[in-house]
Amino acid sequence: MRKPKWPEYGFHLSRNSRLGIYGLLLILVLLIAVNALLPLWLGNKDNAGDKTLEEAWAQFLAKNKDSQRFAAQGATDTILFTFDPNTASKEDLRRLGLPLRTVYTWLHYREKGGRFYKKEDLRKLYTLSPNDYRRIAPYVNLSYARQFKEPDIAQIYDPGISAKRGYEADPDLLLPLNRADTSALKKLPGIGSVFACRIVRYRARLGGFYSVEQLKEVYGLPDSTFQKIAKRFTVSTKDIKKINLNRAFFKDLAHHPYLRPYAKEILQLRRQLGRFNSVEQLRQIGLINDQKYRKIAAYLSI
Repeated sequence: MRKPKWPEYGFHLSRNSRLGIYGLLLILVLLIAVNALLPLWLGNKDNAGDKTLEEAWAQFLAKNKDSQRFAAQGATDTILFTFDPNTASKEDLRRLGLPLRTVYTWLHYREKGGRFYKKEDLRKLYTLSPNDYRRIAPYVNLSYARQFKEPDIAQIYDPGISAKRGYEADPDLLLPLNRADTSALKKLPGIGSVFACRIVRYRARLGGFYSVEQLKEVYGLPDSTFQKIAKRFTVSTKDIKKINLNRAFFKDLAHHPYLRPYAKEILQLRRQLGRFNSVEQLRQIGLINDQKYRKIAAYLSI
């Protein structure tokens, strides 16, 4: 009996071709199976480690509620160390784990003449949380503040009181404005510890005075006091610390009271020019007119 003939549709594979296809299908099935089973074989140990890390992180956050806030603001690792709140730098305060808002409030308070005489004075900073205060208070060292007694409130509002207490200076006394320390400044009429420290602090921020008239910019200094002391100073511009326009970073410019408003524009112009060849090129910045240029030029170099 003859075998029936199957209809032919024009599609024919040799025996070797069929074996090759079967082999590829088998390999594909094996790869899918290995991909599905591999996590089950190797994943138990890794998952256990992940769970342990998650639990440890959760416990850390529970104990340090402010950690996420510090991390979001780019804080470095928190380190508790002995510090003087009157002299601590921005970097020191950040290392203590304080948020930027608190750090800037702290520095602004000092720039305005504020001083901490006891650790409880830190509570004056409204942005300092109770938790942060309790955390850093044991590390406060007031060695700088002990150089001065806490000023009499009357002296702040009546600068002439120093003269009433016998501190009237010799009428022939002449001081170098860019070198006189607080002790020397307090010999002048109307200048007590508060204004002496403000003058020295503002001088440091400027890099030195080029004119006695700049004393009018010292926070809270009455015009009547300025008139009394204006002729008691000599000014040497050689003592001014200048900022190199081609080397300065943003923070160098932004820290200076006169340059802060133009810091971004100065750096942008430097990128456009490649480098500054003269300080006068700053006149290309629209915000800097002739009057402002004369004010800042004394603090810049090439």
